[in-house]
Amino acid sequence: MHRVSFSALVCGAALGLLTISPAWAECGFSGRTGTVNVLANSFPVLDHMASAMKACAKDGLTVNVKLTSQLKEEVEQAFNSGASPFDLAQVGTGSFTTLAANGSLQPITDLVLKYKAKYDIQYPMLITIGKEVYGIAFQTNLQHLFYRKDLLEQHKIPVPKTYAEVLAAAKKLKEVGAVENPFSAAYKPGWDLANEFTNIYLSEGGKFFADGSAEPKFQSPEALKTLATMKDLVSYMSPNALGLATGDVTTAFQQGTTALGILWATRAAAMDDAKVSKVAGKVGFAAAPAADIGAPAATTQFWDAFVMPRSMKGDRETAFLLLMEATKLETMKAAPDLANWLRPGISTSDYAKGVQESVAAQAPGFPTEPYFSLALAALGQQVGDYLAGRKTAEQALAEATRAYTQSAKEKGFLK
Repeated sequence: MHRVSFSALVCGAALGLLTISPAWAECGFSGRTGTVNVLANSFPVLDHMASAMKACAKDGLTVNVKLTSQLKEEVEQAFNSGASPFDLAQVGTGSFTTLAANGSLQPITDLVLKYKAKYDIQYPMLITIGKEVYGIAFQTNLQHLFYRKDLLEQHKIPVPKTYAEVLAAAKKLKEVGAVENPFSAAYKPGWDLANEFTNIYLSEGGKFFADGSAEPKFQSPEALKTLATMKDLVSYMSPNALGLATGDVTTAFQQGTTALGILWATRAAAMDDAKVSKVAGKVGFAAAPAADIGAPAATTQFWDAFVMPRSMKGDRETAFLLLMEATKLETMKAAPDLANWLRPGISTSDYAKGVQESVAAQAPGFPTEPYFSLALAALGQQVGDYLAGRKTAEQALAEATRAYTQSAKEKGFLK
């Protein structure tokens, strides 16, 4: 399954904005009539995509694109109504999960199969639940490896590709006294810690739930391996490891007290802000390390995508074709640094390197099951208890499973 909308997270100051003329946009289809209403965020990357859609507004086809700063609220209100006034809308993971749980989304698998070849629809762009496609993603934000280029080069340490290599690199850096705390990540109990567990657990091949069910499956061998890896990492982190949030990890890099870490792509540009960073020009970016050689990158994609409502009034194929025009290769190539586009090789900024490498390394999407948030809440506390030495790994997983099961029953996901 394929990710919280951080709408246009990696756009703007981090990657630099472009002034885009719609002159490049040429509509790739004709013969369609009627009206298609589109809802999206008010942001430069969506302005650009709207231009591609509007280029098709001719010969009896009307395309209305509403750009709003209240996207989440407006989408959920429209899609959950009896007849949605919008035929196509941008969503992030959070809204997608809510809409899917309410049965408000329309599957588009048939249209993807019909137009996959013409528009070269890439696998990472598909937002799925089970075997059905429900959305087309266009940009992503994720966590990946940040590393001190100078220290790794000085001590002849290759850029780690797996967590075993991260641990080996951290051990060497600690032995030579290169840096105060060799590794850093957001391990604050709650969402941050549960998210870090999710990253490694999925790379280990772990499953959170039984297929097609809310039945928990994270009391598993893969979960035990994940917890063991996390405990090993903590030994190379700050003594306050379980108090670290994303901002703390960012500061640790900027102050030069850590050398390897997992951070969001949106924090990359901050490494080179000379006003606050002592390591400008010294931090490199790479794919998130995998749990093992050949495994997917241990991170999850938080995406922005377009979806259709089940209650749409317009023609679904026409709406889909407009979406294809907005996400086709030519549209993205016309503004390569306006977003971390999901098509490989489009974004050219150095700050996009870790994202592109992680996507190429098969980083999965953040889980979209409507009950996944309940699992996160249960794991966020119990993993912290294990890392703090208050519980064994087995006890922590058993308690997380119990807490999740209780919540899932209360919410009606389990009987």
